[in-house]
Amino acid sequence: MRCTFLFVAALTATALGQSLTPATVEKSERDSVIEALATKLSAGYILPEAVGRITHALRSANSAGEYDGKAPQEFADAIGRTLRNASHDKHFAVFYQPAPTVSPEAATLSVEQRERLNFGFGKLERLRGNVGYLELVNFSDLRQQSAETASALLSTLANFDAIILDLRRNGGGNTPMVAFIAT
Repeated sequence: MRCTFLFVAALTATALGQSLTPATVEKSERDSVIEALATKLSAGYILPEAVGRITHALRSANSAGEYDGKAPQEFADAIGRTLRNASHDKHFAVFYQPAPTVSPEAATLSVEQRERLNFGFGKLERLRGNVGYLELVNFSDLRQQSAETASALLSTLANFDAIILDLRRNGGGNTPMVAFIAT
């Protein structure tokens, strides 16, 4: 049995000064969400013959004002009911997730913090059989200090017969640093 989940991400406030959870969903946002759902359904719903009926129900409910004056969570719940009723598919679910409240500045580590964390380079050791092991916890921004750290650690690995770059706990990061390490 296939489950269909649609995530409504367009319900976030975008203008400066607006609260992250608006009192009601504006008409332009409602229209945008309905059209995005219609597009996604047309592109990949498991029962293509039902797509016309479902999108018609969504657009009709929107035009009739059934979604007017609803808070974001209420709007998501109402869309979910319309989808399930029109499709007779109990697997439809619509989720509302408010925009994160952490500012980008607060989420960014300072150079000093990244340096203290060794720019994402974890443990470096020599294993039995002359195997070099380097744990990479994340890929930091490629700056002079991080490039120097990477060069020093990678140079240390040059004299081993084999190397292991451990990415198991790596959370991702900066693509230029990935390219730097790979070359």
